[in-house]
Formats: sequence, structure tokens, C-alpha cells
Amino acid sequence: MCRAAASLSSTRLTHELWSGIEQARIMQHIAGEIGLESDKRSDVLSNITERMKAIWSYITSHKRLKFSLHGEADGLMSGLKYLDGFLNDLSQSPKVSNSLLIEDSQNPDFFPNISRNTFFAMPYTVHYVAKAIEAPSYDSEDYASYRVLAHLLSFKYLHREIREKGGAYGGGAIAKPEAFLFYSYRDPYPLKTLSSFENAIKWASSREFQDQDIKEAKLSVFQELDYPVSAGSRGLTRFLNGISDDLRQSHRNQVFSVDASRIKDISGKMVQKLSDTSDFHNVGRVVIGPQSSPDWIQDTFGQDSKIIWERVIMMI
Repeated sequence: MCRAAASLSSTRLTHELWSGIEQARIMQHIAGEIGLESDKRSDVLSNITERMKAIWSYITSHKRLKFSLHGEADGLMSGLKYLDGFLNDLSQSPKVSNSLLIEDSQNPDFFPNISRNTFFAMPYTVHYVAKAIEAPSYDSEDYASYRVLAHLLSFKYLHREIREKGGAYGGGAIAKPEAFLFYSYRDPYPLKTLSSFENAIKWASSREFQDQDIKEAKLSVFQELDYPVSAGSRGLTRFLNGISDDLRQSHRNQVFSVDASRIKDISGKMVQKLSDTSDFHNVGRVVIGPQSSPDWIQDTFGQDSKIIWERVIMMI
């Protein structure tokens, strides 16, 4: 899902580069470079070391650091003392030139060209499918409706179409800030599943949901909002994502306000996005499956005039 959403926003692209399939490809490339002959390996390791030093020098600048400390009052006083010592040690660390980072950032290949529709061939016997559609941010009033819609689609449509009819182990929809995500796993029929994803939105836009359906979906959203938080994680949502208690409460109120008309309205807008053949920047698709998958034979790529797939072979 992370890769499918990478083309939707810079935030989602960063997630993919740091923790998605693209990160695995980067590590795979580095491992291949290190595995070269001994003389070339030394140059590769030296190059990596210099870049890591430059990154360390860049990120440890005081103006780029922020800290979150948790604990009781007495413990925090001790923690602040050690934090001051840590910052003093950083200020005495030798600085490394950032010229390598500047050189990298000016390279046209610095940010890889992420295909919006990619098939990753891996040594699997089944498929993993994901589709992402552009969605509003957390502070948008519409985001609450997207979250409720995700649960409605998962339990009222996608479970039946993907698991019961399609034979996949599971699947559903998830609403995240800036991305509305569909997924399936251990799926024998990925193309049918992709069609089910699109049909799910059309189904929602033409359906009159009952109040009980909306209520059950809201309860699922509130379970996500009210999950237990450990003492050590309190405040991290605000620290990492800028979501304050006031913003969280505003979002809860917006979830309460979601009704059938809002669900129909946003699903109709999503249908319009999907039907706009002139602009595909707001949709991403990824399938992971076997190299011999009959749905992704190289010669068949691009026969569908609407969707052009990139095929990537991943060796694990």
C-alpha cells in the first residue's frame, strides 16, 4: 500500500523511499555494489561512509533537532540534564562538508521516478494487490467521511467480492491522511480484485446506506481513535504529526456528523476522479506476484489503453 500511494503526495513518497519497496530496492542495489571485486568494494564502502557522515552532520544540527521526553517530574529533571549533555557533545563533534548531499540532491536521479502502476515479480505463488486514491488530509472535514466509507466498503462489499467470491485470504479499504487505500493479500485473481476496487466506489455512490450501517462503521472508526496508548507513547501523535488534542476532538465531532448523504457525496467525487482519463496523478496501483503470473506477461503490458504497467523483477 505504501508504494501504491507514493505518487499521491511528497509525504507518501517519503514514506515509500524510507520504508517501502523502494527502500528495499536501494538496499538491494547497495548490497550488489558491495559484492563486487575487492578493489571496487573498497571504493563503494568509502563512498557510503562519507555520505553517512555527511547525513549525520546534517541531521545533528541543533536547529533541526526536537525532542520528546516522557516521565514523572523527578525523572524528567534528570532526563533534561542528560539531554543537555548530549547536545553539548553534538556541538563538539567535527562537522563534515555537506557538499556530497548537495551534489546528490542536484542529481536528476536523486528522487526516483515512481511508476504509478507497477507489477513486482517475486518468488511468490499468489498475489498482493494495492490501490491508492488521493484523499484529504487529517484536518479536512471530509477526512472523517473517508474513514467511515472505508469501513462500509470493507464489510459490506469488499469482503464478499474479494474473499468469498475471489478466493483471496483477505482484503479491504483503509483511509489514511492523503490516501484512500484498497488492499488484498494471498490473492489468486489480482485483475479481478482491481476491478472490484473500482466497482466498490461505484457501488457506494449508488447505494442508500441504512442508519445502522453508518452507525456500525462509525463505531469501528471510534475503536481506532480510542485504542489504548502506552504511557511512553502519550503525546507522540502531536509530536510527530502535529495533531493536537483540539484537532483530535474536532475530528471526532466530524465522525459523529457523517451521514448517508455525505458518504454518497464523497464516493461520487471519487468516481469522478477515477473516470477522469486525462489525469492519473491521483491514483496508484501495485501488484506483487509470481514472475509467471498470466495477468502480467510482458507482451500484454499496455494493451489496456487506460493503464500502462511497469514490470519490475525483484530478487530476494
